Formats: sequence, structure tokens, C-alpha cells
Amino acid sequence: MKWRESSMALWETAGVHALRELRIIAVREALGEIVGSDVLIETALRALLEGVETPTLPLLAGLGRSEEGEAHDLFRRVADELDIAPPSPLDTTAARWDLVRWVCEGIVEGKFAQEWGGSIIWYDGWNELGHPDSLQRIVGAVSEFDDWNPTWDVDRDDLRRVIVDEASGLLAGPWTPDIGERFADAVALWRLSPSYTTDVIDGAAACLVAGADTPSLRLLAGASPKDSQFTLEPIISGTLSELRLPVRDESEQSAAMRAMARRYTRGDVGAKDLTDWAHKFIGHDGDDRCQAFVELDDIFDVEVQHEALDQQLRPEVEAFLRGLPSPMDAATVVVAPATPVPSRFKRFRLRRRRDPAESDGRG
Repeated sequence: MKWRESSMALWETAGVHALRELRIIAVREALGEIVGSDVLIETALRALLEGVETPTLPLLAGLGRSEEGEAHDLFRRVADELDIAPPSPLDTTAARWDLVRWVCEGIVEGKFAQEWGGSIIWYDGWNELGHPDSLQRIVGAVSEFDDWNPTWDVDRDDLRRVIVDEASGLLAGPWTPDIGERFADAVALWRLSPSYTTDVIDGAAACLVAGADTPSLRLLAGASPKDSQFTLEPIISGTLSELRLPVRDESEQSAAMRAMARRYTRGDVGAKDLTDWAHKFIGHDGDDRCQAFVELDDIFDVEVQHEALDQQLRPEVEAFLRGLPSPMDAATVVVAPATPVPSRFKRFRLRRRRDPAESDGRG
């Protein structure tokens, strides 16, 4: 339609500011915020003055005080005419990922201020999706943007570029990004044990199906589970690099523990499966940051204690995935009376990782 084409062309003219305001309000409303009718009317009027054209916009801009009750219905029509509303409702994991993709596209295309779009990804994507690693760098850049100080050796425009680059990388990779995260998790587990070779190959195939396509990814998806780790390692490393999947600065044991913890949060493995794995692959002489899970396996060592173990394990997993100290304390461990409890239950002091709210934005 002619009015839609002329409005979309305004992204390259002075109307970009008005459309950006309308789009931001559409996002706020879609996320459950109630925007005042007076704000809707005033924003519509500014958009008209800047040259935005839709059939309903003049009706919204012309509402009087006694007609403010009609503002929200008219605004929804304006948002539909301009195609500026995000996917909704946001009641499933898939819908949240759709929102993240929509915002990433807006960031890359210049429809949002980078820091504002990044904050939506942080609060309504990363927080609601269980803190996926794939969104960590955007969260970190927004956090640093918010905390920025003129004395820092990084400029705010540099942080804006990080947000754009990360959003572009997400759009270029497998969608949804959690498919790439599952693949990276399989790789972390494989680096501790070749028994996870099939998981790695299946994960690569899933990335291809999800739309990612790189030379190493194709090779890996067609590899054989019988191929040696020596043969697969360069292909896997190349795939991780080509997909721009985040790699944390941590030990192989910690990376594999993180992968198992995420499988637990997704419901792919149970509580006892997780602690059994920790005991087998980490052990008491392994990475200090993983010892809480090994100790929990010692304490909750019988089948009937699964519910109690799950209650103790969930906050431990959440803290581990967020890089926070272990919340485990002798006073908080609940064990069935019939089971002997070690006389000394050590509280493990994990090396503290910064919360994303404190992140330095460098990934």
C-alpha cells in the first residue's frame, strides 16, 4: 500500500525518530506495560508532524480528553498498519526467542537505539530464557553502557558497536540460538569423554537444519561417530569459530559441568543423573567450582532422596550458571534422617564470577 511504503521510507528521513518512538511504545505495551493514553496521543501527533502516514494515525492524534479511552485500541491499529509490534503473546520459550530475533533485526537495521534494544534482550530475553550464554555478550555490553564512566578507556559508541555486532552474529547463526548452545554443550562434554561424539554430530546436524551453514559445520554433520578425537578436534574448533559461539575462560571440567547443569534446567537429565555425572567425571580432586555437585552426590546417595536432592540442587545450579558463589551451607542441607551425614560438610568457596549486571561487556 502506498501509505505503508511512504512510512517505511521515513527510516531514511526525519521520520525515523517518530517511528522509533512508536515502535518503542509498541514493545512496551506488548511486554505488559500500560502506557498512558496521553502519551499515545502526543506521540501520534508528533509522528504526524514528522510525516508518518497511516489511516488510523490521524484518528489517534486527534482524540480529545473525553475520548482518551479509545487511544489504546487505535494505537494497536496504528502499530499493525506500520508493522512495528513485536511477536506476541510471549507465553512460550519459542515466543521469547521470536522476540529476541525481532529486536536483533531492529538493532541491526537501525530501528532501535542499540542500548535500548539490548536492554529488551537482557530483561525480556536473557532473564526469561534462563540466562543463555548466546545472549551474554549483549547483556554485558548493555550493562557496561549503563555503568559507563568518562574515565574508562572505552567509548560508548564502541559498546553500541558491540551490541550491533553481536545481534548480527546471532542472526547469522542457527536459530534459535539455544540450538547452537546445545551443540556447544555437547562439545564441552565430548572434550571430557568421547562417549558424547554422537551428541556433537547430532548437534551439528541440528544447526544445519536451523539455518546455519558453514564449511566446518557441514563436515562435522557428516562425520562418523567412529572418528577419533584427533580427527574431529580441528573440525569442531572450526565450527565453533565459524558459528561465533561464545567460549568461556574456564577449565574443561567446568565447561562440561555447565553443559550438564543446563541439561538439568531443561529437564533433559534428573537431579541424581547430574550429581552421579559430577562424581564420575569431576570427582573430589577435580575443579573446585564443581565440588558442590560432587558433595551433593555423596550426601544424597539413595533413590528415595531424589526430591530432597532436587530442592537442594536447583539453587546450586542457578548460582553455578550465573557465576555466583555456591549457596550451599551445612545449615541448609536437608537429608533424610535415616541416611548418615558426613560429620564435616565443607562449604565450597567458588571463585566469584561477576553477575551480568556487573559485567564488563567484553564477553
